[in-house]
Amino acid sequence: MCGCHPPTPDQIHSVAEVFQTQGKIEAIKFVRETFRLSLMESKEFVEQHVNRSRPKQTGSRLRAASGDTPNSQISVPPHETSIERGTKNQPQRTWQPSRFLALQTLLWCTLAAIMFATAYYTWSSQQQLIARSQMVIADVVSMRSTEGGAQRPVFEYQIHGKDYRWERSISSNPPRYSVGDSAELYVDPDRPTNVLVNDWLHRWFFIGITSFFGVAFSLAAFICMFMFTAFRTPKFRTPIAPTSNTASAFLRVT
Repeated sequence: MCGCHPPTPDQIHSVAEVFQTQGKIEAIKFVRETFRLSLMESKEFVEQHVNRSRPKQTGSRLRAASGDTPNSQISVPPHETSIERGTKNQPQRTWQPSRFLALQTLLWCTLAAIMFATAYYTWSSQQQLIARSQMVIADVVSMRSTEGGAQRPVFEYQIHGKDYRWERSISSNPPRYSVGDSAELYVDPDRPTNVLVNDWLHRWFFIGITSFFGVAFSLAAFICMFMFTAFRTPKFRTPIAPTSNTASAFLRVT
């Protein structure tokens, strides 16, 4: 082909296929290398014979333009697919562990607050009982055994001229008391069965356990809060590309 002879339909068709599959730049390169034309001549050839007559990518026009090639496959360029256009403007998502750590911090803070509130309520209840109670000396009259082998004492005491017996709720192994031992009890005069043993196990054991868990949960909350602050910096954010099927789409023409 030279500048003086018009291009044949077969030549235009071959260039059009390159234009449709690879784009305008590749079509110009194809014309320049195949027909030995200059760059400007190749560009003018593509614009005059291919670009102007390029059919729109709809089903009816593709069938009209390619009626002589049944059951052929025309590949749609990736930059023209709706999938690619839809993902270009989609913002990148980031995995932020700071959200998980924020929830963990809130959880541990809540548990720590519950433990400290329970310890304070127990201590306050004991103080109120001591304030309105009468101290008496009680004797251990028997020991009750549990399934695990621990034992708890049964105290006998007298208030308002009446004898009462009260079984301790805390068991120990080895037992802290034996039959015949004496202990100091805080007894509510209005409710003689409302008793508090004046020893460290009965007064401080439950308070110590709840306070210990409160401190442990507070430490866990502090660690999560520290990590939450660290992960909020941009260097810890890991970008995740949007998930989409970016494979080349093919349109089958029947």
